[in-house]
Amino acid sequence: MGDNLLYQEIAEVSWEEVAEAISAEQELLAVASLATGDEDFDQRADAAVRDRYTGERYTYDGTEIDEGPLTRFQDLDLGVMSAVAALVASGCLTTTSCRGHHSNRGERRPLVRFICDDKRLPLISAAAAEAGCGLHLDTWGMLQLYASEVNAFVRFASRLLARRETFASFSMENLFESRDVYGEYLEDWEADHDLEYFSRRELLLMRQRIASLNPIEGQDRLF
Repeated sequence: MGDNLLYQEIAEVSWEEVAEAISAEQELLAVASLATGDEDFDQRADAAVRDRYTGERYTYDGTEIDEGPLTRFQDLDLGVMSAVAALVASGCLTTTSCRGHHSNRGERRPLVRFICDDKRLPLISAAAAEAGCGLHLDTWGMLQLYASEVNAFVRFASRLLARRETFASFSMENLFESRDVYGEYLEDWEADHDLEYFSRRELLLMRQRIASLNPIEGQDRLF
């Protein structure tokens, strides 16, 4: 997705899963917090996830049993799991996440990049402010949630969870569009501009052109 070569789709997260993820992530972060330095924190955080989630599956009466509430998110960094889960449950699409590393391994500070619609943005912005996080609109038109430390991300997830009823009142139907909607216009744009990112205005212009070429039912095309 975009420049993320390790993108892994995480979709249809329930608020019950978010609540469980918050509690489980707090538990493992408490283990990592015993670190004596930045590099030690990274090592302890990774080890805490590996020790708790070995990647094995156990069956009982032929039924697959997950190891725990973070199983779906264990490929993400410890420290961003519940934030990603809460954003997805809210109706957002996440594209990149990193808890921040004091090396060349990734981002310098915790970050989750995502997109959302206008209805959800005010709630997410308020939750970020309450949790001590910031929001940044990057040059590609995507939002970046950031913070100085990962506990702020867990607080952010808790603030979104507290707004679950409001999020539930928003429809999830047709929340994200398929590229197929734009057909050849999207391909032509990519060929002309050598990129795969589009602003809302550019997509709206494509929509208007498509609509102009499709007559209203009962009418004939002029050209």
